[in-house]
Amino acid sequence: MQALTHSSQTAGRGADSERLEFLGDRVLGLVIAQFVVERHPDASVGSIATRYNALVNRSSCARVAEMIQLGKLLRLGKSVPAPSGNPGAGVLADAMEALIASVYLDGGLEEARRLILRFWSGPEFEGLGDGDDPKSRLQVWAQARQMRIPDYRVTERTGPAHKPSFTVDVELETGISASAQASSKKLAERRAASKLLDMLDAGDD
Repeated sequence: MQALTHSSQTAGRGADSERLEFLGDRVLGLVIAQFVVERHPDASVGSIATRYNALVNRSSCARVAEMIQLGKLLRLGKSVPAPSGNPGAGVLADAMEALIASVYLDGGLEEARRLILRFWSGPEFEGLGDGDDPKSRLQVWAQARQMRIPDYRVTERTGPAHKPSFTVDVELETGISASAQASSKKLAERRAASKLLDMLDAGDD
């Protein structure tokens, strides 16, 4: 229960998840560091560090929390907005770290490793931190032409809670855009970015 109790709920009067968040962050870092080194044996340290940072950042933690609908289980204080049971990304990231720590304390490092790699090694994170990631390539393309970073928007969400489908539009400052669907927002963003890159490449021919 401590892992699911946000500090806004206890107001300093009892156990909350902050200490677990600290520990979970370190456990996640250790597991992901080993995972990245083993998966990319020939990569440079700089390339490994880029991949590592992309996988352990708060956005990635929040993404996994969304995948397992962790937000609906959290005990939050009234000061934390959570429309439809969905708190902000920061709260979700903290909760995911706390959950990792709880698994580590209850079952040891191997149990925590299994939990982490079950999600962080999946298709949702494929290419994250790689130079070939379409979102990264599209951003580089835009910035090289003195444009603002691409704008991503979820335009539709359909399907049941356990199997959602997201439609995402990505638009450049020039107005050119592309749309794609996927089972998560991030995957839809990458697909939309890839589609827009193909459009840009075709326009250069």
